[in-house]
Amino acid sequence: MRLNSLQEVAEWLEFAPQNLYYLVAMRDELYVPASIPKRSSGGYRRIYIPNSELKGVQRELLRRILYQWDVNSRAYAYVPGRSLYQAAERLSGDKAVLQIDIKDFFPSISSGRVYRLFCRRGFSYSASYVLTNLVTFKDKLTQGAPTSPYLSNLLVSGMDTWLSRFARAWGLEYLRYSDDLFFYGPQDFSHKTFAPYAHRIINRYGLRVNRKKQAYHPRGKPRFTLGLATHGVHPQIPRAKRRRIRAAFYNGSKNPEWAAKRVDELTGLAEWYRSVYGTDERYADYRKVIDNVRSTRFHEPFTV
Repeated sequence: MRLNSLQEVAEWLEFAPQNLYYLVAMRDELYVPASIPKRSSGGYRRIYIPNSELKGVQRELLRRILYQWDVNSRAYAYVPGRSLYQAAERLSGDKAVLQIDIKDFFPSISSGRVYRLFCRRGFSYSASYVLTNLVTFKDKLTQGAPTSPYLSNLLVSGMDTWLSRFARAWGLEYLRYSDDLFFYGPQDFSHKTFAPYAHRIINRYGLRVNRKKQAYHPRGKPRFTLGLATHGVHPQIPRAKRRRIRAAFYNGSKNPEWAAKRVDELTGLAEWYRSVYGTDERYADYRKVIDNVRSTRFHEPFTV
């Protein structure tokens, strides 16, 4: 595929050229800030979300262009057909695991790197400029754009290759789930010697390691990675988390109005459970609660 101008990019994405020009020219004014809870450490992460028009263009760009390019086989996040559970399954069992966290993953990837990616893929300088400005905010990737996750995978594919080769030289395996990097093997290893060399490869790609979140898990010890217990044969949701899920659905079954206000949260919990345990009897019970809430109409009390 070779697109040479804004006009050709607009035609390919099936958007009016004048609309695309507006989105490129005004891109930094088309995002709104939002705060989302951090998955593991608590607190909130600041992200920037594009408006509906820009987001629509980004989704088309993702579907028509980015998804046509393969990412490294060691990347498990944001890739159709791969999942967090599959990554956790590879980490499961009696293994030693070193986890390295990348600090500010998306914002560390500059628009210059995105531009060079499009140029390498055969787009003209002009088209690459247009595409880059459609997917970056203030000259970097932002977590709120639907294109950022897949672009991040494409742009660190070389790092994944080098880290995988380095791991094999130590008799280890490697995988990455977004900004979480894992090195694992059947035997304990000298992680204090290994880690600095891995850091150098990561730094070479313009990324920084969050040393406070780096963790080594020796064999035979309880281990929680990617939000799951992975020291057993198969990944499991931690016991305390399972109890909280059961309590939420029990409360929802007894108090439908409470559940109605939290139906999206309950749906997320149910699907998280399903991704680990499948559609078992407990999942069926969770779905009954959700379906009952969605099918029930709640009215405000009548007042005179």
